[in-house]
Amino acid sequence: MNLILLVFVIVILWRLNAVLGTGGGANNKNNDTYGFGLDDRDKNRNKNSDNRGQKAEPAPARTPLRVVANGETPKTADELTKIRGLDPSFDAGLFIENASTAYEMILRCFSEHDRKTMKPLVSSEVYQGFDQVMKSREQEGHSLRTEIISIDRAEINDVELDGSLARITINFEASLASALTDSAGEVLEGGLEKINNNNDLWSFERDLKKKSPIWVLVATESI
Repeated sequence: MNLILLVFVIVILWRLNAVLGTGGGANNKNNDTYGFGLDDRDKNRNKNSDNRGQKAEPAPARTPLRVVANGETPKTADELTKIRGLDPSFDAGLFIENASTAYEMILRCFSEHDRKTMKPLVSSEVYQGFDQVMKSREQEGHSLRTEIISIDRAEINDVELDGSLARITINFEASLASALTDSAGEVLEGGLEKINNNNDLWSFERDLKKKSPIWVLVATESI
């Protein structure tokens, strides 16, 4: 996905604005700013792999499956009620569904080095973590291709409200296939025929008093 055409970028951002609501950056409480399974593949790219030296093959065609939970539990209900008090239009189920869209988009941006689309969707700390890994791949002539097979579960794990600053953490269970290749297209790690089950916590923040219509990704963690 090469999103260099301005009109395409505008359409993408408009879609995210519509689905995620508003947001503002904040400090990242997690050191693992790109820890959803792909960073480990980069850190260990010099290790032996059963697929090393093979040409990357296209991923088999699969029908994506998404199961989205409402996420309104006794643990989160009070804080979500407070969020609705500041933003009456907030809907937890819709937020989860569209946070899943952001999850897919940011993963694709990381895989395809689409910094322009990614940057407004993540905090500066998260962006720096992604950018560091992308630069490392670029310097070594490596490429990462990621196929998002499905998001099998997405639900609210935690909600924090500090004044008007809201942070919602989503637990994503997703099936992904990734292949790290060299400049000749030979597989160094992973493989698109191998499906990995990822269990991730992604935290999005928004200042509910601001007009910006984006919830910003401020932290990620693999569990």
